[in-house]
Amino acid sequence: MPSVKQAIFILDDDMTLRKLLTLQLEEEEFLVVHCGTIAEAVRLLANQKFNCILLDVNIRGTTTEKLLHAIRENRSGYNFETPVIMLSGALEQEFVKRVARLIQGAVVKPFLFDTLLERVLEHCKPDTDS
Repeated sequence: MPSVKQAIFILDDDMTLRKLLTLQLEEEEFLVVHCGTIAEAVRLLANQKFNCILLDVNIRGTTTEKLLHAIRENRSGYNFETPVIMLSGALEQEFVKRVARLIQGAVVKPFLFDTLLERVLEHCKPDTDS
């Protein structure tokens, strides 16, 4: 077990899902930071390095595609290279085509926690910059 927990960021407007994922991921020894708005996500992602980012595709009717582009375009940002896994109730083919090069995976809701955990473990790597 690593001495420093890997940090996962969750952006989802479903508070119940955020809390459930937080509890489950903390049981797996991850440090979890979560929020439900794009504005809060921008602030949090600008101030902390994460090992993995879980983004809901739609937050209160607004796509998170611009946020995803902002993360990837800010080469000096903490999370420029952080793996991103998209979460969605329905992934549209056109959306997937537009963001495919920016993300490491996607999980369609509803999902089993083990499915998400498998994706997180596949892509969430410890920092080696220490």
